[in-house]
Amino acid sequence: FGERIIFNILMRLVGAVARISIIFLGLLSLLIVFALAPFFILLHLPLDSEKLKRHRAFGRDLSFRWTPRLKRQAREIPINENLWAFGKEKPLALLEQVLARETQKNALIVGAPGVGRNTLVRDLARRISWGTSIESTRYKHIFELSLEGLSPAEVQSLFIEAARAGNVIIVIDNIHAYPEFFDAIVSFSNIPQLSIVGITDIDHYHNILKSHGDLLKNFEKVEVEEPSDEDVAELIAGILRSRNVKFEEEVPKEIVRQTNHLVTHIPQPEKSMDIVDELLSKRPEKISKEDVDNLVSIKTGIPIGQISKKERETLINLENILKAKIIGQEEVIKEIAEALRRGRSGVSDEKRPVGGFLFLGPTGVGKTHSAKKLAEAYYGSEASMIRFDMTEFSQEESLDEFTKRLVVAIEEDPFVLALFDEIEKSHKSIQNLFLQILDEGRITDLSGREAVFYNAFIICTSNAGSEILLK
Repeated sequence: FGERIIFNILMRLVGAVARISIIFLGLLSLLIVFALAPFFILLHLPLDSEKLKRHRAFGRDLSFRWTPRLKRQAREIPINENLWAFGKEKPLALLEQVLARETQKNALIVGAPGVGRNTLVRDLARRISWGTSIESTRYKHIFELSLEGLSPAEVQSLFIEAARAGNVIIVIDNIHAYPEFFDAIVSFSNIPQLSIVGITDIDHYHNILKSHGDLLKNFEKVEVEEPSDEDVAELIAGILRSRNVKFEEEVPKEIVRQTNHLVTHIPQPEKSMDIVDELLSKRPEKISKEDVDNLVSIKTGIPIGQISKKERETLINLENILKAKIIGQEEVIKEIAEALRRGRSGVSDEKRPVGGFLFLGPTGVGKTHSAKKLAEAYYGSEASMIRFDMTEFSQEESLDEFTKRLVVAIEEDPFVLALFDEIEKSHKSIQNLFLQILDEGRITDLSGREAVFYNAFIICTSNAGSEILLK
């Protein structure tokens, strides 16, 4: 009986403490609400519709199957709100429309490396994630799948898992490199619940994929070309503004102009983005036109922008410098010096070589010697001169080899003196090639690689007519 009384007393005490605690917490909560209410009434809390778009609808993914294997083997493309595919509205719209089909909703993105093929996919991923794409593609998951090192069975299981999920788009970069998986890709490209996006370049599209008609039949071709100069400049300006970098108004156009003129083996916008990245690492707060010229000059080895004191002195005194090393060729020296001054001052045609000379005369009068001393005086050393013995290219079949070697040489060092010894002994087809070099300032080899001679100084030597000259 006594234990029951003690238990009842304890329970009453516990209950009283609990009720008092609850009442206290309730009163405290009311006090906090009344204290903060004026702040919520007076404080302006805007709702940013763009920010709301970036959040997926809660629970939407629960209506689809999980993809654990795919998440382990592939990489879901991250969303970058500052990454936009400038100047690619048409291919982006076509890619969206293809993926929104009911059947055969597969795309093959074709373009040169560096023109923005992957940027196109990432911009699409952003639109899909924010729910601003075509309705049937909204909120899907885009996985980049590398087939390197996978077996056909593993690839098939990943495709099956993605198809069963029903909300997956698989992206395969360099799809041309995996012909052993073409049959599996073709079989799954017919499944309405799955979309596959392949990425390839122009050469591999023509040389490999075009011979697989069953693959191309199920894939819509989406061509991505180089953006216009205006689009690249707008992209650069947008990036600089997003980083809160102050820049002179002409900086974006100057980057595009200089990279177009001096960097030919990389397409836009990649070559301009390389310059932007380096500028931001060196000048994160403010960028001037002079900063652009200095950086491009360092990267290419080509003097641009303001002429340095040392180079100015060299150009002014070039005749005297050459006369000290070359005897009895005053007319040649004068013409060479004037050509270099015109080229450096920007007066000459930017789309042609700095100079194009034919040195005529018998063996031993100093044709090659003059070229070497010019390379030493202006370009820094005789090693800055590339030399071709044209007697090696007397046969017509040597045209391809000559073009290949010349393109590689100019690509590696565009600011160079190029000497072609005994030009008259080369085949006529090669001699005709010089018409293009001197007139258009560029050539292309069989593989499609291009070399430009805008900053090259061309000298050809010849013994032709030497007997007449001696007389």
